[in-house]
Amino acid sequence: TKASLCYTDGNSGLTLFQGDVTDPAVLAQLGNLLADAEDQGGAVSGCPFGSALLTITFSDNSIALLDLAMDDCCVFRVDGRDYSYARSLFTDEGAPKNECLFSLFPGMLEAMGRK
Repeated sequence: TKASLCYTDGNSGLTLFQGDVTDPAVLAQLGNLLADAEDQGGAVSGCPFGSALLTITFSDNSIALLDLAMDDCCVFRVDGRDYSYARSLFTDEGAPKNECLFSLFPGMLEAMGRK
């Protein structure tokens, strides 16, 4: 029913972006990106974590907390395990960038200095 993204500066702890999405069409896009996430078998990624926390609220009011990688990788961490997401977007040319998820939150790419 809702997805919230909080992006903080790792050094200062200041919030650089806070955004919520409740539009069903955008939530469906987010769901499609995360639906085929692949468990990587532990905390195996060398990606930087700890700055972008995605909170997903489901219709039964349960929540999921995903720590998103801050490099270009489509990886999130939950309870010490890494998961690759956006698997359906992989092509012969390679993997998608995490911007496919971050772009669902207006203002996030700008806060990251990407647009």
